[in-house]
Amino acid sequence: VNRILDNAGLVIKSPGIPDKAPLIQALKAKNVEIIDEIEFASRYTKAKIIAITGSNGKTTTTRLVYHMLETAGLDAGLAGNVGFSLAKQVAEGDRAYYALELSSFQLDACYSIRPYIGVLTNITPDHLDR
Repeated sequence: VNRILDNAGLVIKSPGIPDKAPLIQALKAKNVEIIDEIEFASRYTKAKIIAITGSNGKTTTTRLVYHMLETAGLDAGLAGNVGFSLAKQVAEGDRAYYALELSSFQLDACYSIRPYIGVLTNITPDHLDR
């Protein structure tokens, strides 16, 4: 842990690690930039990103958007909570478009991503506590 605290300038955090975790709090106290894998990968792609979020229907909507892009003959990738890692896809050969399913936890650590299109499927009361 000390090695991370002493040397890290950027940390790519899994959305499953809570912001209240001691290591995350210590990194924040040292002003270390903490981002999500989606944020990281978005810095290295020129693709048009279609980002889909909401309480329900994210996966279905994201898969539908990806299917429409592919059916239209466009060079598209599927990533986020569905498909493969966005960072892996960008590193192995960038695409023209990405359909991304994004949870609220992923979005918490995204700061500069600018989707070409953003979709909010819905928000239910069980997600209002975030």
